[in-house]
Order: sequence, then structure tokens, then C-alpha cells
Amino acid sequence: MSVEEFGEDDEVVLTPDQEAILEKLRSAKSSSERVDVVATALDTFGLDPLIGLIPGIGDATASIIPGLYLLAEAKNADLEGADYLKIIALQVADFAIGAVPVAGDVADYLFQANKMSAKLFAANMEKVKQEALEMGIPAEKVAQISEDGKNLPQLAKTAIKLAGKIKPKAA
Repeated sequence: MSVEEFGEDDEVVLTPDQEAILEKLRSAKSSSERVDVVATALDTFGLDPLIGLIPGIGDATASIIPGLYLLAEAKNADLEGADYLKIIALQVADFAIGAVPVAGDVADYLFQANKMSAKLFAANMEKVKQEALEMGIPAEKVAQISEDGKNLPQLAKTAIKLAGKIKPKAA
């Protein structure tokens, strides 16, 4: 990040290490937001248990595809190895729960593995934010990165809710 991005009045000169941690914060934030939107769609709005209703492949599909996505985002956000294992364990548990006929579909709705994974991403972002502050980066610069677009997940949630309320016009 260059001085120009902060504005002409700011005389902040960042070291390469400080710039690197701010870039890491940007990645952690964007991954956290994307994972939150996906987790909301799958768990809160029930797409995961709905997909799980497809006989034979539903539960595998509803666990493997989001699991691979979460692992790709974990790499992008630079999560720790233990977090990778937690994501895998949550997806395996989600698959096992959903594989139980009938009762598993209800339990699958209650066991929100993707939301639990989203919490790992949010915690990672907070950790990187704290690292940036400890490196001496001004709090307002850290807040500028971590707070801009803060409502993106909420906006996405609102759009999904509105899409369900809009009824197509009769022809």
C-alpha cells in the first residue's frame, strides 16, 4: 500500500513488512466476507440440507464442494494448519450427520458446519488485524481496511432475502 492510497495529508510511510501485513489483512477480510456469504446461503437459508435430500449424492455434494471451497479460501486467507483440519473435520461431520436418512436431514439443518468454519475465518482476520496494530500501523489505517465494505455480507443476506420475497409477474 502506498502513501497515496491514504491521502495526501497523511505522512505515513510503511515498511515492506507493514505493507505485507496490510495485504494479508485485505486477503483475510475478503475471504472472511466471501465465506460468510456462502455459509449464510448453505446453512442459514438451508441449501445444504436441501441438496442433501438428493438420494445417493446429495450429502456428498453438499459437503465436498463447500469443503473444497473453504480449503481454497483458507489458503487465500493464510489460515493455520489446525484451521484446515477443523474445516475438514466439520465437513466430514456434516456429511456423516446428513447421511442418516430423514433424521439426518433435520440434524443437518441444525449442525451448521459452514457457519462454524466462517467463525474460523473471522477469528483469523481479527488475529491479522491485531498483528498489524502490534507492528505499529496506525489504527485508523487498519480500520480503513478491515471496516470498508463491512456491510457486504449483510447486503448479500438482504439480497437473498429479497429475492425470496419478489414474486414473478403473471403473464
